[in-house]
Amino acid sequence: MKILMNGKRLKNDINVSLVKGKYNRGLTSENSSLGSEIRITATREKLIIENGDMSTYIRIENYHMECETTGRFCVNADTLLKYLPDEECSIVSIDGIIKVSYGNSIAELPSLERHQYAHVMERFSTICETDHEESDCLKVTEKLTLNTKVAVHTNVLVDSFKTAEKVGTSVYTLGYEGQVLTVSSHRGSQNFSTRINAIEGSTTEPSIGSFSLPMVKAILHGEDEWTYIYYDDDMPFVFVNGGVTILRAPRLEA
Repeated sequence: MKILMNGKRLKNDINVSLVKGKYNRGLTSENSSLGSEIRITATREKLIIENGDMSTYIRIENYHMECETTGRFCVNADTLLKYLPDEECSIVSIDGIIKVSYGNSIAELPSLERHQYAHVMERFSTICETDHEESDCLKVTEKLTLNTKVAVHTNVLVDSFKTAEKVGTSVYTLGYEGQVLTVSSHRGSQNFSTRINAIEGSTTEPSIGSFSLPMVKAILHGEDEWTYIYYDDDMPFVFVNGGVTILRAPRLEA
């Protein structure tokens, strides 16, 4: 595998794939992230960065690169980030060694044999093939289809999450009914909720569910004006914005 791309852009993609931020820990929240193992795949058209665990899957697609040779490797993100420059660079993966070259410099680091949650990635990666403008639902697996689809303006959704985070639990509840999405969070006597008008492309299936995941940076990384959300009562959530797709299991005890 060999690609040419801007190292700073790749660093941004990798940092987003780690999903750093506040996660729920009982009645409060604390800073955490997904694991530092990531999978990088190069096709002729795009670079794909994936990460996940037993309850989360994130995929970021980057079209700003040149692919000389297609391929795939897994790597420790913290190790790779140390050697990526803020300029154009070449990344080569061969025989378990990753080489990062720029200017007169070259760094070599080991790849990982396999991502420990590769089975999660294989199971959920097919959702990224969906035409979200045309779809009325989302087939996640052979046995799971999410029938509630909500399309909302990205900036409004992000602002609602930012305010809901101030409640302090990092648990967010989404309720959808009648072309309106309600984002809420609560802790004891503190409560916050906001109503967001859905835009064209939403379905009319009412649903409610809760989750905990720091979504803001990932959603904004997609750069689209609107974000698609798929879910059902007490089922996984899928957020799609441009080349960013995120699946998160529900928090059933919320």
